[in-house]
Amino acid sequence: MEVLGAVAASVQLAQLCYQTQQRLRQLSPDRELIGIIKAECERMEMTVEAQRDNLTPEGREASIHLGKGLKDILASIRKLERRTGFARLVGRLELQGPGFKNRLDIVLLEYQSMIAIATDAAVKSIRDRVGPEGLPAEVEQQIIPVQSALASLREQNGELEALLRANQGIASDIAIELSTIIVNTA
Repeated sequence: MEVLGAVAASVQLAQLCYQTQQRLRQLSPDRELIGIIKAECERMEMTVEAQRDNLTPEGREASIHLGKGLKDILASIRKLERRTGFARLVGRLELQGPGFKNRLDIVLLEYQSMIAIATDAAVKSIRDRVGPEGLPAEVEQQIIPVQSALASLREQNGELEALLRANQGIASDIAIELSTIIVNTA
């Protein structure tokens, strides 16, 4: 039962990643985008940190990876904020191509991919431990929403993979590879 709660918490964080990506996709690459990305990264970093103890070991590992990625993006933004004049202008132009928005997409997609793989393994492990007699009805009822969220996550990752391929080329190969692993392990 505790494992299911931890798996559900991991999947909820993955869904939060997707929602953040959807919000950012609605924004145009203008001046305010850096501030919005910074605020989203800070908000996600706090949420991940607060949830870390509720996650499975695999979920914790994925959340640490996510936290590092968010911190890297925040460090780059803070470095850009300290620049002056022409250097600041050049830094803002990074947003036109593979910039902060794309980096955040990749970090969030990597987390979602890691969680999908870990969730599949956890649900399989639970089913394997129970054996041929099957899961009790109350446990089965708790697994259904997790599996439903996982299916939704797979679909969302497919959409993100297509967007990354269209927008980023080589820079997204790692994220695309992880996304492909999810689809193949389903």
